[in-house]
Amino acid sequence: MASSSSEENWRECCAWLTRVGLLSADHRANWPKATIRDLAYTLRDGVQLCRLLNLIQPNSLDLKDINQRPQMAQFLCLRNIRTFLQVSKSHFELKDSELFQPTMLFDLSDFPKVIATLSALSFSPKGKRSGITGFSRTQSTDTAPQLEDDLNLEDLGSEPSTPSILLPPRAQENEESIYEELCYITFRIHKPPVTVREKRDYVKGELLETETNYVEALQMLKRKFMKPLANFMKEEDRKIIFFGIKELNEIHTGFLSDLTRVLTSSPGSSGSSTHFSYSFPFSKTLGDVFENWKEKLAIYGDYCANLTRAQNLTEEFATKNEKLSQEIHKCEKEANGGRFRLRDLLSVPMQRVLKYHLLLKKLLDETAEEVHGYEEFESIERAHDVMSDIAEFTNEVKRDSETLSIIRQIEGSIYDLKMPDGMELKDYGRLQKDGELRIRGHDDNRLKSRYVFVFDKVMIMCKSTRVEQYSYKHSLCLQEYRVEDMATTATHGKKLGRESRWSFGWNLVHHKEKNVYTIYASTEEQKRRWIKAIDDALNNIQPRESRGTDHVMVMNSFERGESCVECRRLLKGLFYQGYKCVRCCSCVHRNCISKLRKCGTIQAQPPELPPRPLLLPIPFLSQDSTGLLSPTFSHAETSPRVPSSPTPALPLNNLNSPSTANGMRLPAHHYVNLNQLETFPWFAGEMERETAQALLEREPNGTFLVRVRPIQSTGRGSFQSITSINITDAAYALSLKWKDQVKHMKILTTSDEKLFCLSESRYFKSVVELIDWYQGNSLAESFSGLDACLERPYDGGRCQSSPSGLSPFTYNGGSEGSFSFPNARIPISPS
Repeated sequence: MASSSSEENWRECCAWLTRVGLLSADHRANWPKATIRDLAYTLRDGVQLCRLLNLIQPNSLDLKDINQRPQMAQFLCLRNIRTFLQVSKSHFELKDSELFQPTMLFDLSDFPKVIATLSALSFSPKGKRSGITGFSRTQSTDTAPQLEDDLNLEDLGSEPSTPSILLPPRAQENEESIYEELCYITFRIHKPPVTVREKRDYVKGELLETETNYVEALQMLKRKFMKPLANFMKEEDRKIIFFGIKELNEIHTGFLSDLTRVLTSSPGSSGSSTHFSYSFPFSKTLGDVFENWKEKLAIYGDYCANLTRAQNLTEEFATKNEKLSQEIHKCEKEANGGRFRLRDLLSVPMQRVLKYHLLLKKLLDETAEEVHGYEEFESIERAHDVMSDIAEFTNEVKRDSETLSIIRQIEGSIYDLKMPDGMELKDYGRLQKDGELRIRGHDDNRLKSRYVFVFDKVMIMCKSTRVEQYSYKHSLCLQEYRVEDMATTATHGKKLGRESRWSFGWNLVHHKEKNVYTIYASTEEQKRRWIKAIDDALNNIQPRESRGTDHVMVMNSFERGESCVECRRLLKGLFYQGYKCVRCCSCVHRNCISKLRKCGTIQAQPPELPPRPLLLPIPFLSQDSTGLLSPTFSHAETSPRVPSSPTPALPLNNLNSPSTANGMRLPAHHYVNLNQLETFPWFAGEMERETAQALLEREPNGTFLVRVRPIQSTGRGSFQSITSINITDAAYALSLKWKDQVKHMKILTTSDEKLFCLSESRYFKSVVELIDWYQGNSLAESFSGLDACLERPYDGGRCQSSPSGLSPFTYNGGSEGSFSFPNARIPISPS
């Protein structure tokens, strides 16, 4: 245990950091049973130290100069700590003798010196002018050796986990209060429930009403900020700041429609649910709704990964672009009277996605299987599992986004590193550990100082040339080596001479005895941590869990939204999310490998069907008026960059692929013969927009028809396609008379021509199924303000189709224009 004087020192330091505003009153370092380790871990990566300087004297340093999520990568943490020390000396006038060395904090080798520096900072001229009372450090001769026990590096494995979103306490509270005000604005005035049924109904009402308010908040962001600011921002800045807002609005509009049908139509306690005629799959229960929308809700991973970048950019505009800052302030005032800043409003989706599983847990707690029935209980349990999975997926995507950023910085810091063709550093896995070591290669027997990066697949040895810059020297394929520990003796220290402190060694031995490297760490604890990092890397490449199975598992990167074949939960993250058997292609989490059944062979593909009838070609898709692309674009331009490489290639976002719409995978060649449309009274064949307009103007409201849109060809080369977007412009159009006006809507089709839709809110397997659905359901779920059904088919002016069916043609954009898709609530465009 530490002495009473050292206990007093760090407790006083915590109190001062709380007075400054860096720590909240309920921070773990302020708990009654807290130890000095809790404070040390809080400060160890240097992030909070840099924020401390800005709290004492605003704008002392630019937080963009530090890495706010270093994930304990040593070279990034030391960079943050050095930045703190440099500013403390230049801006706060601390003397060299008052400053600690960076490794004293990161290695926790002399934490009392860190506390001494903070004490000096609290009494610096700027510290005194802040008006915050400083703290004095009590001297103790036996503090350092006693603290060595409290801060033993062996305990790093139990380091308190950091939150997924690192914000100052007041910022977190502010964002939470904004979410509460926007989403609970009307619900919180309801009478508190008493009975079990009232409690269940209350939670259901809370889920539904907060979802309604959330959709309104998304629409407010779109109407009051995205559109007004479009003329004042660069396109690339708009894509960053408003990334995902349009798509989330579309998704939640459709999600709210399904949620409303289920929650307002099933008895509160009977355990049975009313059946509805949905498109596909049929959503009969609350669990069905969440499962059907799960794949699309996975977009929250990308949204939250981009959030910090978006918020930082809005802050930069506020300080460096006066004209744009004024426009943003104008939008804030018009939207909510200036109560909420745009920066804070952008955090509402993150707050929302992390609330679903909590609300569903409350509902599950009020549901008893024996009272409400198995179906009701199981349905709510499925819904809770889905949103717990989405919350974990979101956190992992954000964490991987930060990991990839760190890997890119490492790659940039090794100035002469040359990667193999088509490879990037991220292709070698995640960073396990980095730091300084002494290495002796048995080929030349010379002891060399090296800065080492251990990834899952490779160990890179560099020479430090200057601060945070390295020269590449050598690399080892870890799979070809094994670790052999060796005892530390006095002889080792004598052989190492002036490097005697580096006497804690182990060997890396090539499996075929081609080479041996003897590696030395500075302490026994560091040695054990290095060995553990290498063992973890080797275990990631060849998981122990697969040794008792006949599967041949390899670490693999999957398309976003891929699920484990065993537990059906999402494979989480951006790269190397799990494992794939090279024999049977089973995709699993690592902890699910041992649960897999016996390995089988890949199933033979079914025979090809006869050629399809001649269909209309698919036109090229362009951007919409906002300039924002749909979630299926490449992330290289919008979300934090996922580096690409052929081996292994990181996939583009396929979350909204219509081939898996609403969680249902369609079999190959699932299509409807479109020539059959001629038998339906509402099909008018090929018809101009103007002709449809003239015909329907004389008909009653609710009259509709489906027509083939004639599009002029511009010759060869006018047709284009891109693989990163799966929705194409329309060959068909739906025309409807409503409120004495004729509305024209494009019927869109996927690039594989398997699915049809008016918007992303709902997909159909044929045009017939689409028309059947909207004859009984409102178009409002796809078009804002169009609360109408298809009532009367027009059958008085049928145009004849050509004998051979629908003739092919090419598309040049034409006078009717094109727009980006998906669009769940889109203005009705010319069709």
